[in-house]
Amino acid sequence: MVLYVLLEPARLGEDFWRRALPALSADRQQKVLRFRFARDRVLSAAAYLLLRLGLEREYGMSGCPECVFGPYGKPALRNGEAGFSLSHCHQAVVCALDRGEVGADVEHWTAFAPERLDTGMLERIFAPEELKAVQAASNGPQAACALWTAKESVCKYTGEGLRDDLPLVLRRTDVRVDTYGFGGRGLCAAVCRRARAGLAPLPRQVVTAGALRDFLRQCLNGTKGGKTGA
Repeated sequence: MVLYVLLEPARLGEDFWRRALPALSADRQQKVLRFRFARDRVLSAAAYLLLRLGLEREYGMSGCPECVFGPYGKPALRNGEAGFSLSHCHQAVVCALDRGEVGADVEHWTAFAPERLDTGMLERIFAPEELKAVQAASNGPQAACALWTAKESVCKYTGEGLRDDLPLVLRRTDVRVDTYGFGGRGLCAAVCRRARAGLAPLPRQVVTAGALRDFLRQCLNGTKGGKTGA
C-alpha cells in the first residue's frame, strides 16, 4: 500500500510526546514512557500517530488501533485488515502499510561511521561478498547502512528480531526487499514483504511535522471518522 515517512521529527518539539499521550493506546503510552530521553519519547509517539494517520487515510479506520502481539513481540492489528511496521531514527520516522505481513526499517548512515564499528562487528553482520562491496563503495558507511536496513526489515517481517544468521538473511528467495534513499539526507530505509509476481515497491508518502501536529489535534478533538481498528 504505502510507506509513510516523517522527516525531521525534531520539528515536532520536545513536548510533543506529552500532548500525544491521550491519542495513544495504553501499550504505546507505556512504551513511550519507558524511554528516558524526550527525543526518544517523541519518536515513539510520532511512529504510532503515523500509523493512525495511515490507517485513517488508507483504510478508513479511526481511533487507537487494537493490536495483538506475536511470540516475539511483533504487533499486528487484531482485525487483520492490514499489516504494518514502524521504525524510527533521530532523523526520520516510517510506517509501512500493506495488505499482508511487512517489515520496515530506517537509519542514518552516521550509525555506521568507521569510528563506531570494528571489522569484527561488520563480519558478524555482513556476508563476505557484502562486506567486500561495502569496503569498495565510495561511501562505505552509507552502503553499510543500506544493507543493514534491508536485513533489519527482513527480521521485522518475520517478527523474530535480530538473528544469528544476519549475514545470510538477504539470500532468502521467499521475500522481496525494496530500499529507499532520501537525496542528500543520509537516510536509508527498507521494506520487506512476501515475494510474489507483479509486486511493486510501496509508494512513498512524506508527512510533514505540521501535518502530524494537525492530525494530533483532530484526534484529540474527536473529529476523525470512519471505522475503528478493533
